[in-house]
Amino acid sequence: MDLSDRLSEIEERYERLQGEMASPDVARDPDRLRRLGKDLSELGEIVAPFREYRTALHQAQEARTLAKDESDPEMAAYLREEAEAAEARAGELHARLEALLVPKDPNDGKDVVVEIRAGAGGDEAALWAGTL
Repeated sequence: MDLSDRLSEIEERYERLQGEMASPDVARDPDRLRRLGKDLSELGEIVAPFREYRTALHQAQEARTLAKDESDPEMAAYLREEAEAAEARAGELHARLEALLVPKDPNDGKDVVVEIRAGAGGDEAALWAGTL
């Protein structure tokens, strides 16, 4: 399964969850509402760049097609520049999407308490620990 297929599945799940959130039954169940909201938020972070990525690819393809058919050399050059800019944007979004699809650590969303104590180092260590 390639990246595009995986992202399409995520987008379909996002759309399905949005439909579920609109259901009156979900509004009556706060736990389910919270869980769906969290899932939608997580998927939305992936779906929005994916939609931008598809738009950028479409714009690049459209600009290349128009540049090929254009008789005015200046306009053709402009369209080629637009296509290159759209392809560059698509490349950036592709890299971002790959990073977003890396599984998250299950401990990322948990709270942490960190205690900092002055150890060896005397007064300077105590001052530094105190400022933190």
